[in-house]
Amino acid sequence: MTGSPVTWQSKEAALRDLILLALYRRDGIVIDDTGRVASKLRGFINIPESKRNSTYLSSVMQKMELAHLISRRMNDQRTRTYDVALVGTLTDVQVQQFEALEEGNKSRFQCDAPTDEDGTSDLDRLIQECQDAYAALQRAAKESKRVTSGGCVALNVTGVFLAIGISRQRSKRIKHYLRLLGLAISQSQVAGEEQLWWWTVSDKPLNCEQLRRFAMSDKSYETVQARRHGTPEAGPVTVRQTESTATRPVVTPAVLDRKHTTPVAPPVIEEDPLEALAAIVEHLDKENGALREQLSSQETSHQQEVAGLKEQICTLEELLSTRQQASQRANELIARLGRTATS
Repeated sequence: MTGSPVTWQSKEAALRDLILLALYRRDGIVIDDTGRVASKLRGFINIPESKRNSTYLSSVMQKMELAHLISRRMNDQRTRTYDVALVGTLTDVQVQQFEALEEGNKSRFQCDAPTDEDGTSDLDRLIQECQDAYAALQRAAKESKRVTSGGCVALNVTGVFLAIGISRQRSKRIKHYLRLLGLAISQSQVAGEEQLWWWTVSDKPLNCEQLRRFAMSDKSYETVQARRHGTPEAGPVTVRQTESTATRPVVTPAVLDRKHTTPVAPPVIEEDPLEALAAIVEHLDKENGALREQLSSQETSHQQEVAGLKEQICTLEELLSTRQQASQRANELIARLGRTATS
């Protein structure tokens, strides 16, 4: 049995993946006897406390419960949550994908709250870094001694960014937006050089408002990375169901048997993949047996047909033999009568 169909918006999918990863890292369950699991979970995810983020968290958890990705133990009024648990476990591939996108997904919930000591939001930081990085690229392009006739310059862009304090992870995001804005675009790798690429670097000013719109749209770095890594923007995440609880426990009736609970059915375990494979093999074997019987029946029919033809051949051979004997006697009689007539 699977959960009800759920449609995920891009930002909802980002928070969904952060919640799944946070639960995975805490053995599949987060508990708070005071009913403030949502607040505790937000802290584990490490996104700012704000009304907007709280609304998103509540909405996404409700969708995850509907999709049977998590189960929740709540009070009768469903205003407090005492525990949240994974239904099943995550695959290693899913964990790797969620970890690769973790920082980018978090950044989508930083825009309406300060993140640095000076009160700078992540979006403001992104704009400032893009401005600094673009200016550094323009300087490096002017200083480069390797320029093609088409105006491309040989640059180690990652090295340029590191020199002004921008990490490799942040530089990927900046390259994405500078390319979208048409300000700095890589063309191809310089032959024989591992770190040098041919770049076209514009001299136009950076449009901060356009950059802000890109960062808040489906063209954002985080959304593009989610598509590239196969993380769905619409449609539920498939969480591997397993009977084993040795590595990642799931919610059990015992865990849910506390005061102020809304009954939650224990997780439904999907069919074991090996059992499914065995069923498929058994089905194919039956089909193969039926095919063999059909071929055997056709072969028997063919053999009977051949036997009938052989019998007809024998009959014809006998008739032909009789006819040959009759013809020989007629020839002898004709010859004798012919001799009599001439004598």
